[in-house]
Amino acid sequence: MKRKLTVGIISALTVSVLLMSCGKQPAGGPPPETLVNTFVATTSDTPITAEYSGTIMPLQSVSVKARINGYIVEKYVTGGTYVEAGQPLFRIDSRQYESGLAAARANTAQAKANYENAMRDLERYRMLLEQGAISEQQFSRQQAMTEQYRAVVAAGEAQAEMAADNVADTVVRAPFSGVLGVDDLAEGTMVTAGVTPLVTLTSSAPVYVQFRLSETEYLQMSAQAHDGAWGENLKLRLADGSLYSETGEVKVVEQNATGGGQFVIRAVFANADGRLRPGMYANIVSDSRIAHGSILIPRRALQPMLDKEMVMVVDADNKVSQKVVRTGGVVGDYIVVTDGLHAGETVVVEGQAKIRSGQTVKAHMLTKEDIAGARTGAPAAAGQ
Repeated sequence: MKRKLTVGIISALTVSVLLMSCGKQPAGGPPPETLVNTFVATTSDTPITAEYSGTIMPLQSVSVKARINGYIVEKYVTGGTYVEAGQPLFRIDSRQYESGLAAARANTAQAKANYENAMRDLERYRMLLEQGAISEQQFSRQQAMTEQYRAVVAAGEAQAEMAADNVADTVVRAPFSGVLGVDDLAEGTMVTAGVTPLVTLTSSAPVYVQFRLSETEYLQMSAQAHDGAWGENLKLRLADGSLYSETGEVKVVEQNATGGGQFVIRAVFANADGRLRPGMYANIVSDSRIAHGSILIPRRALQPMLDKEMVMVVDADNKVSQKVVRTGGVVGDYIVVTDGLHAGETVVVEGQAKIRSGQTVKAHMLTKEDIAGARTGAPAAAGQ
């Protein structure tokens, strides 16, 4: 009896709920419009900033070698230090070369004495020839002997000069200004002329920054350069994100030896403060390319999706559609659109996650000041 009563009560309640539901009118009307921030795509002749990964390289790097054989008897510097061009680095045992110089000078002095005697005899023979006391043949013989003595003097002077150079070469000097490596040899080491590396010397100012460009990039940069030829007034972004204080310019352009349609570019930077060291990584920053009539939209309007780049566009009826675009360089808070969008179209900058294609939205138009304010941390204009 209790079970039948319970079932009856449940049935009555169910019928009552159904009747109430049927009698209640549903809330009609479309859902509220979603508020989004938008921006109108504009056109401008825009400098395009491009960055290329580079490596800092010295203009010169050589293994300093001696011009003579001998033992290192003195070192004037230690590895890792900066040296000026012509500064003494090592001294090689000079005793044998000083002896050779002394002998060469003595031989030269003897040769000069013989030559002077022969010259005096030649003058005497000339007078005798004029008096008819000697024959023409005797005079010619003395004349030839005098020329031989003169040749001996010239050879002796050359030997003495060579010996003097050998003595001077016992002091090994820096061929240019730069930083010494830590591979410097110790005193007492035997060195062979032109063979044994004494130390590595690397120039420090100016320096090269080497980077690569594709053929297409190089042609675009060259054709669209402004304020002079492409490659002038290049900036350098260091590993800590800071820009180097001095600008550089391209000095060497050569095709990559391995092919692949690439150019190897070398830009020169003065490096007066010595801050740039060979082996460091840095990015070349070029803003010499001009995109004429380029279409600009805020960078925040772009939505990467797999291998595509998308934007949400709002039409005259405030309906949203999605478009695939292609982009170029970045200009501050904006990005250049090269395909897929026309100037004057309205793109969604903020609120993309809340909408879908075909939906009607309420658009709040942002100004350039709003875009700049968002970058500096100012509150969003609307829809956030």
